[in-house]
Amino acid sequence: MKSIKLKNDRLQTLLSSTIDFFYEDNIKENCKKCKVRTDNFIPDFDPWSEEYLRKAFTLELKEYGYPRALKGMSLEDMKKLIPNSSNVVEITKRITHIGRFLGTHHNALVMYYPEEGYIGWHHNGNAPGYNILMTYSLDGDGGFSFWDYKTKSIQTIQDKVGWSVKVGYYPNIRKEPKRVYWHMAKTKNPRVSIAWVLDQKEMWKSMIDEITGGDYDHDDILDQ
Repeated sequence: MKSIKLKNDRLQTLLSSTIDFFYEDNIKENCKKCKVRTDNFIPDFDPWSEEYLRKAFTLELKEYGYPRALKGMSLEDMKKLIPNSSNVVEITKRITHIGRFLGTHHNALVMYYPEEGYIGWHHNGNAPGYNILMTYSLDGDGGFSFWDYKTKSIQTIQDKVGWSVKVGYYPNIRKEPKRVYWHMAKTKNPRVSIAWVLDQKEMWKSMIDEITGGDYDHDDILDQ
C-alpha cells in the first residue's frame, strides 16, 4: 500500500462534505456500545503488536483473511445500532455518491474508529483485488501498518491531518499464499476509513488517475 496525492478538487469536496456526519454526537455515543472483538486464537498479545503478527504467521492463513480483532464501528453496525439516524442515511448516500463519481459501486468498507480504535492484523487474501483506501484523521495520530516482505519488518504509513489516500493490491490467498498482504490500523483519536476494492486493474488505474490528476506511476504501486 502506498500513499498518493489527492489532487481532485471535486473528490476533496465530496469527502469534506461527508466527514462531519461521522463526528456527530449520536455516532460517537453509539460507537461506545460496540463490543471490542477479541481474537481467541491469540489472546495474549495486542492485535496491533508485532508479537501478535508473528503468532498469526504460524496459524492457518484462512483464519486471518478478515480481522479477528477490532475496535470500531462499520457502516453496517451503525445501521443496526441507530437505524433511524439521519446522519447514517446521509453517510450512506454520500458514500454511494463518491463511488459513482469514481466509477465504481464496490465499496468494501466504511469504518469509524473511536478513541484507541484499531483493526488487528489480517491480510484480505480471501477478498483479493486492487484497493483504494481513503482515511480521515483529526490530528494525524493514527496510522496504517503492513508487513514488508523485502525488509522482513513492519512499516507504518502515518496518517495526515484531514483526508489521505493509499492504494495497493491484495494478493489471492489461493494463488499467492506467500505474498498475502498483512496489515493493520490503529489510532489514538477518532478516524474514518473508506475502502474500495476492484478486480479490474484498468478500472483501478483509472480511479487513481481521477484522484491524482494522472500524476502517478501505477506500476510503482504494485512493487510491494
